[in-house]
Amino acid sequence: MLNRLLALDILRGITILFMVIVNNPGSWNAVYAPLLHAEWNGCTPTDLVFPFFIVIVGIAIPFANPNPKCSLENFSKITSRSLRLIYLGLFLNCFNLIQIDYVSQNQLLIIRLIFTVLIGIALFGNFKEQLKLMLAIPIFCSFILVAFFTETFENLRLMGVLQRIGLVYFIATLCYFCCSKYKLIFVASVLLIGYWLLLVLVPVPNSMQISLEKGTNLVAYIDQILLRNHVLIATKPWDPEGVLSTFPAIAQAIIGILIGTVLKQNIYFHKKFYFLFAIGLLFFIIGSSWAMIFPLNKILWSSSFVMFTTGIAMLFLAFLFYISHAKFLKKFLIPFQIWGLNPILIFFLSGIIPRILAMIKCQNPANLNETISIQTYFFNTFLIPNFDCPKDASLFYAFLYVAFFFLLLYILFKRKIVIKV
Repeated sequence: MLNRLLALDILRGITILFMVIVNNPGSWNAVYAPLLHAEWNGCTPTDLVFPFFIVIVGIAIPFANPNPKCSLENFSKITSRSLRLIYLGLFLNCFNLIQIDYVSQNQLLIIRLIFTVLIGIALFGNFKEQLKLMLAIPIFCSFILVAFFTETFENLRLMGVLQRIGLVYFIATLCYFCCSKYKLIFVASVLLIGYWLLLVLVPVPNSMQISLEKGTNLVAYIDQILLRNHVLIATKPWDPEGVLSTFPAIAQAIIGILIGTVLKQNIYFHKKFYFLFAIGLLFFIIGSSWAMIFPLNKILWSSSFVMFTTGIAMLFLAFLFYISHAKFLKKFLIPFQIWGLNPILIFFLSGIIPRILAMIKCQNPANLNETISIQTYFFNTFLIPNFDCPKDASLFYAFLYVAFFFLLLYILFKRKIVIKV
């Protein structure tokens, strides 16, 4: 079991490491194509990060719940964790919206940092489950209230990566507690096939046309109805992590649960390896074939995208599962294992730190009449002059984040500290 968990930790570590690289370039105007999302249809290496997280969440559920049962205790536990994940995402979205009249920019930054520390203690603190739930519910409710009933947060984005992970974790875990293996297969199949049929057969009410194009599809229409102004500003009036597209993500987590239950069984190592390889290859072929009539699309989270990315994740996991049993290779895998032990902490910090650096302003040497963020100043002054290609400088800046976070993770690893939400 330890090797299976090691392989999963390594896959999680590689995923979070790659996420840090793609989310933190020195300049978004100088990024290599594989480190960008597909504009609409298609799948780049960057598009694999989020679905890999969803699959990993699903696989981990059977290991985290060895005796699944529908009980009040289990329900409270998963409700608490889901709300805290959702709230972390909401706080990232509202960080730049926190405003207080009659305070300077520096004072406002300090106030935002104080809020960040308090939120970190409340949601990452090692409290009893009952206290965690008691903290999570009022905090979550307060954010929903201010989002819909205050002018300051009238454009607060409600959805996001952590929000989707929280929702998917909650519903998928409930299904695991309440459904047999065959019912889980049925639920995942209905979600994927039903979602496909819904998008290709049901016309969008405001146009009465069937569309899979950007902004004119049924997913975007549902977002406009349910989320209103609370979407990502860059894609308004729809959200790239929308409401309807969360359902196939739930199916992807359920597939992960089914794979996790197989990995938990007391069968030979080679049978598990062959299972992972076979299921990965099968899903990859199904996803590629399905994409001919239902394109690979991360924003729509198309059913073909689910199968395709799950297949790639399983092929990766099969490879890691195999080499994690080779004693002479294990020491080379430890850095990736370290990255996989505190993923939510790194996700949160990699979202907060760039926001903080964007708030700290300094004079622009190229134009003394304007100010720029300290991040832009550092990139333009110390990195750009030392690289022939701006994309190389931008990538090096991302690797500075990697080095910083690895140092933090290594300290936590040596002290055997795992910070969970």
